[in-house]
Amino acid sequence: MSAATLKQLSELTGVSIRSVNRALHGDTGLSEEKRAMILAAAARTGYTPNIAARNLRLKQNNFVGIVVPNTGANCEPAGATITSRKINQLQLKLEREGFFTLFGINTGKADDMRNLLRQWTGLVSSVIFFSWNSQWRQDEILEKLPLQCIFVDIATDFGHSMIIDRAPGIYDGIRFLLEHGCSKLARCGDISTRDLGFNAALQGLTGRSITHRHYRLPSNFEDGFRIGAELTAEHYDAVFFDTDRMAFGFLKYCWQNRIRIPEDIAVIGFDDEYWDAYSCPSLSTVAHPTEEMTAAISDLIRSPETERQCLHFKTRFIRRESV
Repeated sequence: MSAATLKQLSELTGVSIRSVNRALHGDTGLSEEKRAMILAAAARTGYTPNIAARNLRLKQNNFVGIVVPNTGANCEPAGATITSRKINQLQLKLEREGFFTLFGINTGKADDMRNLLRQWTGLVSSVIFFSWNSQWRQDEILEKLPLQCIFVDIATDFGHSMIIDRAPGIYDGIRFLLEHGCSKLARCGDISTRDLGFNAALQGLTGRSITHRHYRLPSNFEDGFRIGAELTAEHYDAVFFDTDRMAFGFLKYCWQNRIRIPEDIAVIGFDDEYWDAYSCPSLSTVAHPTEEMTAAISDLIRSPETERQCLHFKTRFIRRESV
């Protein structure tokens, strides 16, 4: 049987349509054995919801699924903010192009993800993953689903992948500092994706006398403020912060202690937060390729037959008053 209906599932399993609905939606009131039997039959027969079946018949679909992180108490604040901005920009662009977006949360449980994608099957033709657990096998969860899968900043061998190359923007920022006379540099933060660009810049400018130190600590506002006394006591020419929020903590410390930026110490952050251009001094930063990535995702959604692609997008250095 292919693309079974709700009624056919009921007849196949020997239970009421109401019980089938309960199993498919994860509702209470069923034994685990009966629930497992119904879900197995749904997977075996390719059941899709009625609206999904209509979409499949008409070969029309203007719904897009977006899987987002679980922004609970344990979510890192700065990371959540940047991801939310990417998601919001994508949603606005898709809505302008006539698409409706459905949101699902990655709870961290593989069974929850399977159930979510099963409910979306036929209703959406494309799913954008802003969150995925690296321990999950993509083929086990995704291979039987008629979905175009697009992974944002997540490596995959299954669907399309949009990879952010963070090194270029960091490289250009550090190179700018070194080429303008800075020889004693500090880096502050604990985000591993910043390592490649920072190290590449130092290695690419061989033959110069450069002193640098990496302060490994959390990358939040208060951490940038707390490290301020040590950074200024060491008389660094410049400091690179792994996030703009951390850089703003340092800017506040400098303001309170009458330390001039960039005359006494130059500052670069990472993320291109909205308020970077309005601080005093305005903050130099490394920007995510959000617009370019959003445009590429939109193109793939409008062309679902496109063969699997792995696209790379470069960050860029934005010079402002802090350097």
